[in-house]
Amino acid sequence: MVVRKNSGKLHKAYDFFKNAGASNLQFSLEDISKATGWSMQTVKAYRTKKWRGFLEEKSGLYTCKEFHNIYEDSFFRIHAQRADIDIQNLRQSFFAETA
Repeated sequence: MVVRKNSGKLHKAYDFFKNAGASNLQFSLEDISKATGWSMQTVKAYRTKKWRGFLEEKSGLYTCKEFHNIYEDSFFRIHAQRADIDIQNLRQSFFAETA
């Protein structure tokens, strides 16, 4: 895997979601921002573009559904900037698996 400038934050996000899912915790977008170091703008963009398959929202709080089925490598790959066929197929299967 290519090491990216963003990889530390991705590890933090993966760990955050994994722990939240395992504990069935509710959290806010601000909690994600604080845990990862991403700006609120980035967190909001990722919520709709990358995390919609496993985040469930109720009254402004979120939970992770089926995150235990998501491997860290797959989580990293859906955050790739590339839009090649492999990544598009992964995103489709990633969201289908968590739906």
